[in-house]
Amino acid sequence: MKFKYPDAVLLVFAKAPVAGTVNTRLIPDIGVEAATELQSELVHSRLSALKASEL
Repeated sequence: MKFKYPDAVLLVFAKAPVAGTVNTRLIPDIGVEAATELQSELVHSRLSALKASEL
């Protein structure tokens, strides 16, 4: 695969999906487990999108 910017470096800042510490504003509505799962899915989704991009 040939990249458009072969010397590019990406930094991804994300909170680890630790129960009770992520998406805390959503916890009252969806619960701790769902908020943690959501964080995990969001991080994995972003990393998959970056991996598939042709930067």
